[in-house]
Amino acid sequence: MAAALNEEHRQMIDAFPYPPYEIQQRLMVNVYEALQHRRIGLFESPTGTGKTLSLICSTLRWLEDERRAQEAAAAKTADDDNALPDWMRSYSPTPAEPLQQTQTEPKHKQKARQQVTAPCLNTSGSNMSCSCV
Repeated sequence: MAAALNEEHRQMIDAFPYPPYEIQQRLMVNVYEALQHRRIGLFESPTGTGKTLSLICSTLRWLEDERRAQEAAAAKTADDDNALPDWMRSYSPTPAEPLQQTQTEPKHKQKARQQVTAPCLNTSGSNMSCSCV
């Protein structure tokens, strides 16, 4: 993952407290690129090669660049909002009122609820009235 040095990388390397070794430069560039592309980076380097300082410098540089990018995006959004007419900027939608339940019960359910009285025969053969649902 050896990336070419661009302006962001040069600023990061310039922020290093002393002239970095080649291995420190590569580590800083690769950490920065991993952060920039939202990737996971696994890095190893021998003891005494400045891993901690390289990680701190590259991570702080990325955080600063990311903060500036977010501020620029927010400023652009604010500029876009200012381009809108006043009546659109001041518009505040009111919440919709809840709908009233005006739908009536279907007729087949109404009929099912009504009791129907119909003549029926019992086993003795006499007419009597029955309630059916």
